[in-house]
Amino acid sequence: MNFSRRLLLIAGTALMAVGLAGCDKAAKTLNPPDLHVDRAYVRLAANPDAPSALYFTVHGGAKDTRLLNVLIDYALRYEMHESAKGADGLVTMKKLEYADIPAGEDVKFAPGGKHVMVWGIDPKVIAANKMPVIFVFQNGDRIEFDAQFVQPGEDADAAMDHDGMAMGNEAAGNEAR
Repeated sequence: MNFSRRLLLIAGTALMAVGLAGCDKAAKTLNPPDLHVDRAYVRLAANPDAPSALYFTVHGGAKDTRLLNVLIDYALRYEMHESAKGADGLVTMKKLEYADIPAGEDVKFAPGGKHVMVWGIDPKVIAANKMPVIFVFQNGDRIEFDAQFVQPGEDADAAMDHDGMAMGNEAAGNEAR
């Protein structure tokens, strides 16, 4: 093969590679990530009269949104909160009106940070080890997810049934509503 044909073949291959990279970017734009919730669990309080805490992860979708509310039919009261350590080393807690969910990012509601305080949980859902929770977003999405229960002092990862636990909207009937 002569030099000019070889050069043309190399240049064509390089252009094809650049074109395919562009297709991958276009495919990602056409299929942006879905907003979804997973790993929801309630750590039960040792004292049944004290509030328990709901933890979960929100995976941001294609556009920024906000988590406006968490609805729980099987509890007397619930509120979104955030704990933070002050400069003096004391931990404070404040009520959240909403939580920002940036596009494509994970926002964890976890011990020591954002969480939902839950009072008066119906013993029937505790016995069934699942409590339906509806997550309401500013963009209009409503996602239902079944939270599992973790006993006081129990390790959350060890206590949760990951085989039977949906890890996103689509699994086990959890879907945007």
